[in-house]
Amino acid sequence: FQAEDGIRDLVRSRGLGDVYKRQVIAREIAERYKKDISFKNEIMSFAEKIFKTAEGIPAGPGSPALFSGPNEINKIKRLLSNGPPEIVEKLSAHYLSGLADRYSFLFFRFLGTLYGVFRLLNGRDEPLVVEKDKQLLRELRNLGKRSNTVFLARREYAGLWFPLVTALNRMGLPLPRFMAVENGPGLLKKIVLSLSGGFRVSAERMANPLYRETVMNYLSYYIKHGIPFLYFMKGEDASPENGIDEDWFFINMTLNRIKKSTEEITIVPVNIRKKEMDARDKKAVMLTLSVCHPLLLSDYADGREKENALRRRIYEALGGSPQ
Repeated sequence: FQAEDGIRDLVRSRGLGDVYKRQVIAREIAERYKKDISFKNEIMSFAEKIFKTAEGIPAGPGSPALFSGPNEINKIKRLLSNGPPEIVEKLSAHYLSGLADRYSFLFFRFLGTLYGVFRLLNGRDEPLVVEKDKQLLRELRNLGKRSNTVFLARREYAGLWFPLVTALNRMGLPLPRFMAVENGPGLLKKIVLSLSGGFRVSAERMANPLYRETVMNYLSYYIKHGIPFLYFMKGEDASPENGIDEDWFFINMTLNRIKKSTEEITIVPVNIRKKEMDARDKKAVMLTLSVCHPLLLSDYADGREKENALRRRIYEALGGSPQ
C-alpha cells in the first residue's frame, strides 16, 4: 500500500475493530453531543418518539429492529432522564463493536486460496468479467498516491463483495475495506466478513440518528487515515427506509470531510452490468465490471447545487438497476 507515514500504513494493515480505535470515534461523537444542540435535540426527539408507552417500551414503527437488546434500551432511557453525555459515548462504542471491521491480511489471503480451490474443483469461472482501460487505471493509481479513494457500487451486488474487491486489486488498485449489508443471522458469516475487511451496516437502524452518526464517523475515520473502502449505494430509484435517504447522508458526509480538511477524496464508481456472451454455442449472461472516470470531491464541495450534480454523476456512472 502507498502510505504517507508509519501510522497510516499500520492502520491500513489492520482492522478498525480494536478497543482503542472504537474509543477514539465514540469520544468524538460524545463531544459533538455536548456541544451541538441540534444534534442532541435530534437524538432526544428520536428517543421520545420511540418510547411512546408509559412503561418505556419501544413502540415506534419498525422499532424492534432498531435495538440490539435491553442494555441499549436502558442507556437510551437514561438519556431521556437527563443522563450524562458519557452514555452517548458508551452507546456509540456499543454500535461500533457490531459495525467495525477486524481486517486480517493473512485471513483474506487464506480466504482467497479457498475461493480459488472451490472454483477449480467446481469448474466455475470468475463471476465478474473485468474490462480494463489501461490509461484510466494508470490515472487512478496516480490519484491514489495523493488522495483518498472511495469506491462506489450498486447495493444489489453487495453479495459479490469478494470477487469485486479482488478484481479491483488485480487491476493494481488498492484493496478496499467494504460495506457488508446485514442480511439475517449467521455468526460464521459475520466473522468471515469482518476478518475480510467488511464493516457491517444495518439499514433498519439508520433511522436512529446516533447509530447513523456512528456509521458516518466510522467512514470518516477511514478517509482520515487514507484507508480505501467500497460503499454500496442504494440507487436513484430506491425508496428511503424509515424516512432516511442513506445515499444522501453518505454523499453529505464525504463532502463535509472535504470542507473540514485539505485532504482530497477521489470517488471511483464501479459499474457492473449484464452482458450476453457466446459460451459453447449458447448465449450466456455474464456480469462485467469496469471502473469509471474518477470524481474529485473538491470540485463539488461548494453548495447544494453542486452536491446534487455530484449525486447525478454518481448515479449515471453506476448505471440503472439490473433488469
